[in-house]
Amino acid sequence: MKKLYVVLLVLAVAFSFAAPAMAKQGLSVGLGMGILPNCAGMGATILDDGLNLYFTTPNAANQPSYNEIKVIRDEQSLTDAKEAGDITDLETNGPMMGMDFGLQVRYDYSYFFARTGFNYAKKVAGGETTWTDVATGDKYEQNWDYSSIAIPLTLGINIPALEGKLNFYMGFSMAYMSGSWEVEIVAPDLQLKAPAIFGSTLAGAGFPGASETPKFEASGIAMGYLIGVDAEVYENVAIFFEYESLTLAEIDTYNIKNAWFKARGVNTLSYTSIVGGSFIRFGAKYHLGYAM
Repeated sequence: MKKLYVVLLVLAVAFSFAAPAMAKQGLSVGLGMGILPNCAGMGATILDDGLNLYFTTPNAANQPSYNEIKVIRDEQSLTDAKEAGDITDLETNGPMMGMDFGLQVRYDYSYFFARTGFNYAKKVAGGETTWTDVATGDKYEQNWDYSSIAIPLTLGINIPALEGKLNFYMGFSMAYMSGSWEVEIVAPDLQLKAPAIFGSTLAGAGFPGASETPKFEASGIAMGYLIGVDAEVYENVAIFFEYESLTLAEIDTYNIKNAWFKARGVNTLSYTSIVGGSFIRFGAKYHLGYAM
């Protein structure tokens, strides 16, 4: 938030100096592309935390036995396991990074503007982890994916300079967003952590491992803000560079398909589905005019 306040102050000062200059008025259309550095906000899960599944089953005394299974291994612990000689052929790629593609339509009036359009983001790199267990020779995979769409509406102010050939702009956005993240898990077995004090009957129960692709979705109204700059490079043609924060988060539930879990009453897995994040975008726009 401190960075945002600094930007607001800079824009206010620039506005006072730029008041005599007028930017182009009317309608403009643009195309842009950029990156989403941490798709679904799952970077910490992939790198440091992993994901555990907690559940209970009755033990021999018909008392609840509390169990914890590591369904997703974090890359840090896998790196430690490689150094310890427990695994080999480790390949890590870090958090998911996505590409963002967008169409925008903007109308400027005086120092204010309204903008809408369509944005599509898709994972293009990261989120792929593979390794081999030294003791068994089994191969493991964790392959993440992400995609989302957004239809934003942004209202903001435009601060022109150099007779309108350079413009600083910022605004607050709301958007309809829809998207999902998923992770393909290929594991001949999973790490079972059942405290001996509970007398778990799971050890040696023939747990078959997992081959699952949990998917978590979200859709609804997201809120955020936009900061950018554009510069005219040819008559009515400008290039722009901008930062947009637009995020939606919801709890979603995945229906587990693994028969071993279902036989023990574990049928669903709930997790937060985050759509959007911090977009860094550049592109070009063309001024059509039609000012009222």
